[in-house]
Amino acid sequence: MEGVVLRRGWNPWLVATALISLPLLLNLCETMWRSPYPIHETVGLLQSYGDASPASFFDPTTLSWYRPLYHLTWWMLRHTTGSLNSTLFWFKTIELSSVVVLLALLIWYLRPRSLLDCAAATCAGAVLVGTPGFRTNLELPLLMTLVAMPMALAVWMLLERDPRWWQAPVILVVTLVAIGFKEQGLVIAPLVVAAWWFGAPGATRTTTALVVAGVASYLAMRLATSGNWPVFVQDVELGFTRLPAAEASARFGAFPFWIYAYNGAATVANVLLSEPTDGRFVILWDVLHGRLQAFELMNLLSSTLLTATVVWWGVRTLRRDWSGPWSRESRVFIATVVAVAASGALGFNYSRERLGGMAVGILRGAYVGAAGRQHEPHANGRRGPSPLRRGSRVATSRDRHRRVRPHDRVEESSRMDCGPAQGTNRIRRGAALRADPRKHGATGAGSVGPTPCPLSSLASDVVRRHLTCRASCRHASESSRV
Repeated sequence: MEGVVLRRGWNPWLVATALISLPLLLNLCETMWRSPYPIHETVGLLQSYGDASPASFFDPTTLSWYRPLYHLTWWMLRHTTGSLNSTLFWFKTIELSSVVVLLALLIWYLRPRSLLDCAAATCAGAVLVGTPGFRTNLELPLLMTLVAMPMALAVWMLLERDPRWWQAPVILVVTLVAIGFKEQGLVIAPLVVAAWWFGAPGATRTTTALVVAGVASYLAMRLATSGNWPVFVQDVELGFTRLPAAEASARFGAFPFWIYAYNGAATVANVLLSEPTDGRFVILWDVLHGRLQAFELMNLLSSTLLTATVVWWGVRTLRRDWSGPWSRESRVFIATVVAVAASGALGFNYSRERLGGMAVGILRGAYVGAAGRQHEPHANGRRGPSPLRRGSRVATSRDRHRRVRPHDRVEESSRMDCGPAQGTNRIRRGAALRADPRKHGATGAGSVGPTPCPLSSLASDVVRRHLTCRASCRHASESSRV
């Protein structure tokens, strides 16, 4: 199916992936809809919003965690719906909508173009739905990260598009909204910086400067009001034990930085290996006490295998693109590393499985890329085959200067030609094209290239002169014989 040209606007493999993923999505939504609200947390939230003012949600000195838009959503539903049932109904609708939008954006971003792409996208979706970073964010009423997850993926999709005048303010607003639901939305900021550094089309200097300035202002505001923050906000799990926040503050309060580093590393390891869980090595404990469950072994082995595959694919892609412009595949791998590392850094105070949720969307793209998906378009605009099947690099809209020039094709064909006279004529024609491309019909963006390296120019001249002399000698000898 690689050589089949699809009609514009119609992609059967995209439709097939969506239809195959639909039963999983419906089952997930049904399970979430039937799940009851936790009584203690829900009643506490509704009581706190009864007489509260919306302005109090934006006060950064009230609590160490800052979620003004999350609390404002509850407050608006509580005071506008008119009943408790309606409030819970619309809140659960927002949660289900976030899941549907996230999976829809993932499928649209991947846009499979072959059977292998469809299978890779479907399997990656099934795997990532079961990852701890996604699964634990489905708990009611904790949808803060779940709302921000599709926003992070939407920002990345905009960064991979050609720049438009409206993208910079939209990306800034989406970033601030994601941060307003939960501060894990700060992961978007290093994603934008990494996209700009590695040449994403939509990551312009203006966009990067706006996002960096907005996030820097937010962090300055938060750090200016951090005087009343406790050393540990929640209980800390270390090794095989669980320490209450007060006990952890008493033991590590003087120098908590190494336990902060442990929490961040535990969050990263949970995203990549599904162990430890919330900072505690549950699977290792069960192995040491002979209580290992089959699902624990499956989670550990599958996560390790997928992570190793992604690392192998990513290193291979970076080595391929090291000497030239960065491809979209390289940027996906870099974005995965940045998102996972940023999620771990933001989980320095305590390690929880849900803190890795912001990396779920980008991580699925890396899984599909490791399975052989090629996102990068060819110079003619069509989708190219997987690099694992052909090993060819393709160009983005910024990499047009790397396209093959017409005189290069002429010289390449001259080397493959056995006829001396034809080879000489083609070599001369190639030299003429290099001297004046437009005169010989080599016009357009694809015919203009960068200034070649002096060593490569010298080598090409030597080879060309050698071929010319050889062909001329053979032609002269044949003429003398006649």
